[in-house]
Amino acid sequence: MKYFLFLFFIINSVSAQTCDIENELKNVEALTLKGHYTDALAIVTQLYTCDTLSDAAQIELSIWEYKLYRNTTEKKKAYKAMRKARKIFKDKNIVPSTDQEILIAESYATVRKDEKYEKSISKIDFDQLDTLNKVRYFFSKFLITDKVGDTYTAIDYLQKGLAVVGDTSDHYKSAILMGLGNMHSILADYDKALSFYQRELDLLSSVYSPDHMSIAKSNYHIGNMYYGKLAYQKAVDHYVKAHKVWHKVYPPDFRYMRYLNEAMGDMYWELGDKKNALKYFNLATLDQKNTDKDISKSYINQADSLLNKGNYSEAMTYYNDAYEWRKNTFGKNHVVTGACQNFVARAIGSSGNIEAALDSYQVAIDILVKEMDSTSRYENPTLDMTFQSHHYLLESLIAKANLFRKLYNKNSNIKDLKAAFDTQTLVVDVLDEMKNKQSSDASKLFWTNHVSSVIEEGIATAIQLHKLTKDRMYLEKAFLFSEKNKALLLLSVIQEQDITSFSRVPEETIQEETALKKDTVSYTHLRAHE
Repeated sequence: MKYFLFLFFIINSVSAQTCDIENELKNVEALTLKGHYTDALAIVTQLYTCDTLSDAAQIELSIWEYKLYRNTTEKKKAYKAMRKARKIFKDKNIVPSTDQEILIAESYATVRKDEKYEKSISKIDFDQLDTLNKVRYFFSKFLITDKVGDTYTAIDYLQKGLAVVGDTSDHYKSAILMGLGNMHSILADYDKALSFYQRELDLLSSVYSPDHMSIAKSNYHIGNMYYGKLAYQKAVDHYVKAHKVWHKVYPPDFRYMRYLNEAMGDMYWELGDKKNALKYFNLATLDQKNTDKDISKSYINQADSLLNKGNYSEAMTYYNDAYEWRKNTFGKNHVVTGACQNFVARAIGSSGNIEAALDSYQVAIDILVKEMDSTSRYENPTLDMTFQSHHYLLESLIAKANLFRKLYNKNSNIKDLKAAFDTQTLVVDVLDEMKNKQSSDASKLFWTNHVSSVIEEGIATAIQLHKLTKDRMYLEKAFLFSEKNKALLLLSVIQEQDITSFSRVPEETIQEETALKKDTVSYTHLRAHE
């Protein structure tokens, strides 16, 4: 009997301690700040079982549950948690505080419920917000804007959030930095993306333990950027750090685990370590379940491999599958769907079907330029239109100009030669506009050198058109192109000197590299890894 009384006393003591809402939520906050979201969530779940919870306490618990699921990127569970709070507000006729109202709006943005978000955020008086809620406001605007693929506007909201966040919230600051990394990665500006991912990693490393999932995810993103820059050893170094954490949490067939294993296999292969390459390739193919549909990257990787082997038709199948998946997932007009359409067009062009490739690139251009709605290969965008990505658009236009030249050489139709020249002219104009956008110096240098070869081809096209038409305008255009090319080459030298001097590369090394680069007239644009 004494034993049962003693046990009853212990149970009730624990229950009383657990139901001390105020103190337990202080523990939840402390655990959250350290990134121990699972432990914090366990306390919140236990507190739900308390007998006499007030409406205010239930709301507070629901909001904490929302935050914790949000922080672990479990968006649906986060939304359901906030829905519990909203129900109490509605049923008990309670008016949410400003903090609560903006978190409700954020919850709608997290699951991309546009209309409900706009209705909720319209209740907010921005001028009355404190610093933290201004950060939440800008971040929620980013989430909604990112959905429609408006990358530059999304970057603008993130930059505004970054400007005010200061030290008010490690969660939002790291999320903003990752968002900026993601957006610049979409724009294929790997250097700028890398700088934001590195800042995110530095921040997370100052707060969390080295084996935290957020740090692993940051290392994965950084690895992807080095992959895009072809810096294989640096890429694999960061991938290894991510792998040490992920393989303890994710099963081998989980899609992100497969992506990581595939990427590590690629890097080891490029580094000449075939043994490790095969090890990770094998891990990437373990039990690939048909129910896992998030496979656009896998399709693209397989298509690239087939294309390099000259197997155009089979590569096309994989590129088309990747395009369809992205279209269904992100939407027909999203920037990453347009990027994938470039892959499809490239494969068609490699097969020798010039006209079909032109039409396919036109589809990509229509996606990447919002106001474009013409399927005619002879139509080009104008500079007053909205470009979702200058980088992907340049890929489309450069390829389009080259294909028109090939089509003219095949059919001798002067309309195609004129179309090539018009497109080459637009390429130069787009580059000029891109210089005013948020691109890194290294990215601008890359495209400056790349477009220089297009200008050289443009000069040749203009001279050829003058011979055919006797129109002096084309000679004048050739002269302007020549002057533009001199300016670009000068800019390239200045930019490269700035970058290399900043990195303190020895002068003799720079001179040697410059001499080697004189013979290089074009570059292969790096594929984006999102």
